[in-house]
Amino acid sequence: MYWHVLFVRGGHELKIKEKINESAHDAFLPKVTKIFKSKSEMRKEDVLLFKNYVFVKSKHDTTEFQKFIQNEIQQLTGFIKLLKHDQETESLYPHEKEFLMKFANKDHVIENSIGLIEGDKIIITEGPLMGHESMIKKIDRHKRIAQLDIEMFGQLRTITVALEIISKQ
Repeated sequence: MYWHVLFVRGGHELKIKEKINESAHDAFLPKVTKIFKSKSEMRKEDVLLFKNYVFVKSKHDTTEFQKFIQNEIQQLTGFIKLLKHDQETESLYPHEKEFLMKFANKDHVIENSIGLIEGDKIIITEGPLMGHESMIKKIDRHKRIAQLDIEMFGQLRTITVALEIISKQ
């Protein structure tokens, strides 16, 4: 299975994803669960992890997929380009694919994690960050978020994921 990534205009991600899914491809938008507090209630909401990007799993290699894009997608409003390293390889490096497969659930959503702080050490007790505490660069306990630096699209990017710290000792 090949993975491809399309760069699109903001706000057009869903429309392009749906158009690609009409064919024999599996397009998806990786999301992350955010915890919001409004008035006195807490609510969870899934938001895009990478704005302006549509991910596609396909059985077509880059050359065949590029032909599909030229024939079916390129004329759509909002499409900008197909990301690629060179003419032969996929849009994502293996470690970038591995990150998405490891952290996201089957619906391509990175859910919230729960943990605690002992001294200056973070211990994640459940969620996708469990066992990956060393990836956490910064925590905001009040906003219930953790910032991670990951390499994606050949660049170092900071992403924000939900992390609830239940105790500090």
